[in-house]
Amino acid sequence: VPTAIEKWNIELTQYGVDNISIKDVFKVCFKTTTDSSIQWLQFRILHRILPVGYYLRKINIKSLDNCGFCEKNVETIVHIFTNCDKIHTLWTELSLHIYRKTVVNVEFNLSNIIFGELPLTCHNKAINYVILSMKQYLFSSLMLKKLSTFIGFLYHFKVKLNVEKFAAIQSFKLHNFEKEWDVLKNILE
Repeated sequence: VPTAIEKWNIELTQYGVDNISIKDVFKVCFKTTTDSSIQWLQFRILHRILPVGYYLRKINIKSLDNCGFCEKNVETIVHIFTNCDKIHTLWTELSLHIYRKTVVNVEFNLSNIIFGELPLTCHNKAINYVILSMKQYLFSSLMLKKLSTFIGFLYHFKVKLNVEKFAAIQSFKLHNFEKEWDVLKNILE
């Protein structure tokens, strides 16, 4: 078992998350998208090497480890993607938006935000892409010291999804793309 997964298992027990399925967790981003920037982000999250305040202070790059969004709590991976008050509302807005547009009820929680919706199937590939895109948007906002907004995410997501669709067309896999996105196809309308 990789050290990072052992640390995740220890940390996440306090949130009531059971042991992680290593086999599936490391496949999610690679089976969900061909976007290397999203894959690299998820790789750093899983290996606990994402440059957030806590990690940067630990390796003596920063002297403070306060969250760049709320400026109150320690900036950890779990905090910036799930626990921060400023970010938690975005996940709630996204869940409501998906329900209003598609009548699909998606509950975002610590486990599916950090690791993805498991087990990975063609039915949850689209939701995993939404989660990965939101994490990319949030981390980019954090690094650029920009305010994260739901409208900003929708714009980011629309651009990223169009690139995914174009890649599917170029590789003659548009039918697969449309099948995977069938349930959430109205998300941007």
